Amino acid sequence: MKRLEDDKNQLIVRTIQDALFEAKTSINSFELPEKNGIGLFSLNFIFKMIRKNCKELFDVFSFQRGPFKFVFLYEKNSKSIITFTSKNNAKNLSHRKMVKHIHYNDAFVLFNDGLIVEPTQMCIFEPKDQSALDKRRIYDSIMNVIGQLEVRQHIMICYDIIAKDYRLVGIESIIYSEHYYLIEKRSLNKFIEIDNEPEYVPSKKENVNTEQEKKTKNKFGISAKKRSISKKDGTNKDQANQ
Repeated sequence: MKRLEDDKNQLIVRTIQDALFEAKTSINSFELPEKNGIGLFSLNFIFKMIRKNCKELFDVFSFQRGPFKFVFLYEKNSKSIITFTSKNNAKNLSHRKMVKHIHYNDAFVLFNDGLIVEPTQMCIFEPKDQSALDKRRIYDSIMNVIGQLEVRQHIMICYDIIAKDYRLVGIESIIYSEHYYLIEKRSLNKFIEIDNEPEYVPSKKENVNTEQEKKTKNKFGISAKKRSISKKDGTNKDQANQ
């Protein structure tokens, strides 16, 4: 098991931040009355930005399962396949008691076979596991996409986003076994850039709301004048002049 280099983790994190900024700018320009489905909307921009930013350090692949098309990366030094999902989605996958619907990550975790020995339960009859067959079909389809590339492990990049602000507040690199036993979890939060985010330009609608808010405050006699405090004795300068 080999970890990604810091420069590659940093690129991934910054790419997600750039994608969220672009998503925020785009959706505000539409001035939608409701903003349902923002998480999936942002994911489209994340995939778009990954294709654009990561092709020099990674091999970038697209894979389609039904109507859903997603992007994953291959890193040749560690021989890792990298996929992307939210922390909440990863938590739901790892806490399932029964698998009713196969997620694409259910197939990708098969690449981690052999990294650990999973606990097993003894049973008299071997159950027919349709989900295992479905996972294997998706796995075979992925192998057809990547061709002859050697894969030693799968890494799941799990992000935590405040949807209304399009802000990345947490991100982890996680390696799960086939049945979602945790093999490794690494925080990538140190790569989140807080001070260097692009300046956000509000939409026309937001500007109108801001102006209305100012007028409302002035209507009720709320002064926007700032009070200044003397550094020596803490006396209000306005009071001192009186």
